[in-house]
Amino acid sequence: MGDALAMTLLALAGLVTLAVSAWAVRWLWRERTPGVLVLLYHRVHSDDVVVTGSERLFSIARSRFVEHLDRLRDHGAQFLTLDALADCLNGAPIPRGATVITFDDGSASVAALAAPELGRRGLPATVFVTASPDSWVFDVEPRIADDRLRALDAEGTVRVGGHGMTHCGWRNLDPATLDWEVRGSLEALSAVVDRPVTDVAIPLNLYDRAAIDLCTEAGVRLGFSCIAGRARPGDARLELPRLLVEGTMTAEDLLRATEPRWLVVRRAIGRLKRAPALLLGEQRWMPLRARLFQTPLGRWLSWRNLRLSVMFGAALWLTTVVWLVAWSAT
Repeated sequence: MGDALAMTLLALAGLVTLAVSAWAVRWLWRERTPGVLVLLYHRVHSDDVVVTGSERLFSIARSRFVEHLDRLRDHGAQFLTLDALADCLNGAPIPRGATVITFDDGSASVAALAAPELGRRGLPATVFVTASPDSWVFDVEPRIADDRLRALDAEGTVRVGGHGMTHCGWRNLDPATLDWEVRGSLEALSAVVDRPVTDVAIPLNLYDRAAIDLCTEAGVRLGFSCIAGRARPGDARLELPRLLVEGTMTAEDLLRATEPRWLVVRRAIGRLKRAPALLLGEQRWMPLRARLFQTPLGRWLSWRNLRLSVMFGAALWLTTVVWLVAWSAT
């Protein structure tokens, strides 16, 4: 009985190890081919402001943001607009170090602090704006005012994209609500900037096939998730990958995170981070997530610490497999 159990557990462990290894090799091979790195920021704060809770991840100090921009450029990054990204996805040559800068939500600090730094360096960016100023996502910081959005978009350095109406996930919504969140938000933003807004970032990285189909019907050109990786021709145009940049990341942390092996790890973590919302539902998970970030454990939810957790977990798994091999041999 013991031998049979040992062999069964060893076989299961072997299958899991083989499946995970095959997945990792596939994505590692993919990330070693040319692609466009799309960076995702949220908010920027003054250097004298101390952020707490989830803002440690979603808000970056102005000096650190500047450090990111300058270090990326020194490292050979070539910054593209979404129009240039679309050309690359259509088969145009991908420049070495191709990089796109994006912001989600449309918080006021993007206009006040980030846009001037981008303008000084002549770097393009896109801000995906939650259309309703009354959305919960603006509890921390108000939305960019309509007149400022219009000016930013007209100047061309920071262009406007859509991010839903209320910043709820686009999953399991009734047809009318989904249409309002997607098509309604794009129409509202188009009226603000006086041009068609056709690119979107999916709120909370939560969506289903109905949302993707509606984006297609609404004429969305490019849609972005926040699953890590580089964008390439052949990718699903409405589920393009992006790399979430955390406020705690130094410039060296950011460069390290763009390496193929770590993009694969980030991709796996991104999938796992969606699991609680998928299992519990957005309405239950989001309040729990907010409380979790306020606990001491919240400080450990950064990329640097999660990376260490993944490495520890991999070592523990390999130790378990070795132990099962030894057990089955006795």
